[in-house]
Amino acid sequence: MVVGIKDGAKLIGISIITCCAVLVCTMFLNFYFDVLLIENKISSEPAVLFYQAQVSTAKVVCLVSGGCLLMTSVVMLFFYCKHYIDIHKKELGILKALGYSNLKIAKGFRIFGISVLMGALPGFCGAFLLMPLFYELQNKDRILPEIVIQFHPIILLYFVALPTIGFAVLAVAYAFFQLRAPVLLLLKDGQQLRVKAGKPKTGKAQTGKIQTGRAQIEKNQQESLKQKNSK
Repeated sequence: MVVGIKDGAKLIGISIITCCAVLVCTMFLNFYFDVLLIENKISSEPAVLFYQAQVSTAKVVCLVSGGCLLMTSVVMLFFYCKHYIDIHKKELGILKALGYSNLKIAKGFRIFGISVLMGALPGFCGAFLLMPLFYELQNKDRILPEIVIQFHPIILLYFVALPTIGFAVLAVAYAFFQLRAPVLLLLKDGQQLRVKAGKPKTGKAQTGKIQTGRAQIEKNQQESLKQKNSK
């Protein structure tokens, strides 16, 4: 596996944003579904107006806050994926050189979806813990009939299962797109470092070594001449 669980767990920023988005959207969407069930029980005009206002508010909050936080999470996911690829270009290039396909390498990036799951589950559970207080505040003047909290499995699907799968697929797709670069390009950074390390040293230290070598050669030549003359 190219990307480990620890790498996915480092995406705490995405987890926090996801938790906030799921917490808010779960409360309002669950309230929206529950308040729809009492529509037939509303008869007075003030209650109808208040009901319509509550329904509209729930829709707007879910769309605006959920949409904005979703886009922020997607941008952060792409940033982390690119950052990981930039740091591990050499390793990824070696894997490609060994014959691993881009898709096989990119599949390892699905672990980034764990960051969404780490935020979505606490957000979803936290929403139900806060829901009694939230429902009470939404109908504190008792304009509407009593709104009973109910569990809607579709919300779990929308805000936990699908985001986790969706972000994992996005991470794989983005990694696959980035890995289309040639092997030599991925290995370039490591090769440049090796080339730099192999370059001869320059400067005063190198000049001193050259001068010392010349002096030693001249000394050896002088000794050779003396030996010939003595013979």
